[in-house]
Amino acid sequence: MKKNLIYIISTMVAAFGLSSCNDFLDTLPDQRTQLDSEEKISKLLVTGYSDANYGLICEFSSDNMEDNNTHGSGLAEAAFDPSHDEMFAWKDVVSSTTQDSPQYIWGSSYLAIATANAALDAINELREEKNDPTILKAEEGEALLIRAYHHFVLVNIFGHAYKGEASKEDLGVPYMTKRETTVRADYTRISVAAVYDSIEVDLKKGLPLIDDGIYTVPAYHFNVKAAKAFAARFYLFKHDYAQAAKYAEEVLGGTPALAATVLRDNKYIMENSTYPDNEINLWYESDAAHNLLIMPTTSYYGLMFLAARRYGISGQANDDIFYSGGPNWDGGNSSFPGYKVWSTGQQYGGFVAKAYFLFEYTDKIAGTGLYHNMRSEFTTNESLLCLAEALTLQGGDANYEKARQYMEAWTQSNTITKPLKMSDILLRYGDRSTATFADNLENAPSMGITLPADENGRAMLRFILHARRIETVCDGLRWFDIKRYGIEIEHNINGTVEKLAWDDERRALQLPQDVIYAGVEGNPRSSSSAAGSSTSGSLTIESVQPQYSTYLIPSVRFEQVGHK
Repeated sequence: MKKNLIYIISTMVAAFGLSSCNDFLDTLPDQRTQLDSEEKISKLLVTGYSDANYGLICEFSSDNMEDNNTHGSGLAEAAFDPSHDEMFAWKDVVSSTTQDSPQYIWGSSYLAIATANAALDAINELREEKNDPTILKAEEGEALLIRAYHHFVLVNIFGHAYKGEASKEDLGVPYMTKRETTVRADYTRISVAAVYDSIEVDLKKGLPLIDDGIYTVPAYHFNVKAAKAFAARFYLFKHDYAQAAKYAEEVLGGTPALAATVLRDNKYIMENSTYPDNEINLWYESDAAHNLLIMPTTSYYGLMFLAARRYGISGQANDDIFYSGGPNWDGGNSSFPGYKVWSTGQQYGGFVAKAYFLFEYTDKIAGTGLYHNMRSEFTTNESLLCLAEALTLQGGDANYEKARQYMEAWTQSNTITKPLKMSDILLRYGDRSTATFADNLENAPSMGITLPADENGRAMLRFILHARRIETVCDGLRWFDIKRYGIEIEHNINGTVEKLAWDDERRALQLPQDVIYAGVEGNPRSSSSAAGSSTSGSLTIESVQPQYSTYLIPSVRFEQVGHK
């Protein structure tokens, strides 16, 4: 399986390298090849997926990451990269432009969008030439989904969370719908609301066109289920809960019983893994029913747990995610039963094998190559949590009961055999709960979310958000949930505890510095957090190129953590 993953990565990175040699906003993005045949257009779309991993920067921004030097253990670890200090302190990232940086995410995402636009233009031209409007319908659908998805990622990183009418006042990102034909075209940011409207247009047009029959390995493309999973997440974030539930149910089969048959079998993974390097292959099997869209990325994320280990899922984050317990599973000294928690020492916290790395040698003699992290960007497990949240936010005992049944299927897929009872959910996540892992949702109404009026609904919602935190740990989605609900969090930054308020401007991460220098409006920053955020200049955007590295052989021993 690992060989197959490396092959897929190598193919995509090779294509990415060929297509990224042009400077974004400086050289026309569509001059890579003459797109004059159906085969060429189909092959182009293989390169239409970003190889940037937004998980690292989002995890650093969230409450999933802590500074190991501040837990009283006497550690004085250095960060793996100086940008990690900036990310954790919610500062503008100015020290790095390599993979995992805002610039890499921005450039790689817009490169994917430019690829989709080039394909869409070529499809229209080929249809006119052949006088056949029916050709390449499935490819058109994939290109539209690619364009919509990457704008969705960008607006949720560099803009504030969607909050209805109020989002018309928030800066979003430029929405690119045409292949550029002039150098240095005008790139203007539109509002968050306008970006969401544009995403919805592309999503509605593209989704009915998707056809799994054109793919050799559907999990590496926007197949039908992946497209619907994206629709479910999109409409959940847009507060259209009926639509979110509709698409999520279509992904899962329509009933909790059918959903249980397509969820990740964590028992199988745990029984067949002996080491993070071995287990990662089980998380990303391309023919597994739970993996809807797999995205290979170029990322140093996995090195964080074995190289310079200043930051990690430790302290309170470790307790809230791995040892918190739940309504029908034990916590305290027992870790979450749904996956193995790996560690290189108790003081460093733990991690899940899906965050580990794969290394692709480009020169075996020199020992150099690229570090990769795989992303299961859409899974049946996360779609189930989208569904349960959408049902709960629609209110009513019938919806709460349906959400409970789906959540019981989720707990069962995580090897939990104890029945899930509403009374236990209420006990652990109700209004009187003092559990640190039960999110305070008092700011949700300011984010445009109408909370359930009754305690049962609010308890169910807190349970689902806790489950999302557990399910998506290391993926970066916790940061989006924090933004969506206005959840306030704290970071201990060099010994000083700082709180990120629900309306803090830094919840919209700053645009890359070179993008701002090129004339795109940056996010507002107060004087205390505006380091490096100039708004004018003449620098161009550098090429989005992965950084080749010398292979680091792990010098630490990993241990499976079942008990503290």
